[in-house]
Amino acid sequence: MSPIMLEVQHTPQTISSLSYVQYSATHGLKKCVQVITAVVCLLLGTRLVGSIEPPFNYLFSAYGCFAILFLNLPAKWRSEKIIRQIQASKRGFPRSVFRFGEDGFHVKTKGVKGKGDFSPTATATGFWSTTAVCTTSSTGKPHSYSRPKA
Repeated sequence: MSPIMLEVQHTPQTISSLSYVQYSATHGLKKCVQVITAVVCLLLGTRLVGSIEPPFNYLFSAYGCFAILFLNLPAKWRSEKIIRQIQASKRGFPRSVFRFGEDGFHVKTKGVKGKGDFSPTATATGFWSTTAVCTTSSTGKPHSYSRPKA
């Protein structure tokens, strides 16, 4: 079987999606502890567990709410920083070449116009972006792939 090659022109949305996926994959334990702590604080703050008197129960409730609301804030900050750096460089967003073959899934980064490799071929586990514009090597025609809405 011949390998399948896809070339993706990144956009701010794909950079943001990749940043969220990377944060979720590398900080899973931190996020789990944050959610458990937030739930316990909400239970204490609403007096469903324990008997903490005002004004301390309000502090527990506020922490629980903020911890849940800002769960993905580091990923958002990182993606915005990366997007600002790319836009400030005036070089445009990079391209990635994905090769799916019998030996696995490989990613190769290309320059803005498809010239020059900025990193060696790396094996990756993959990602799921909400939208990506791809060009297949067999036809050379652009295709747009979107994840179905849940």
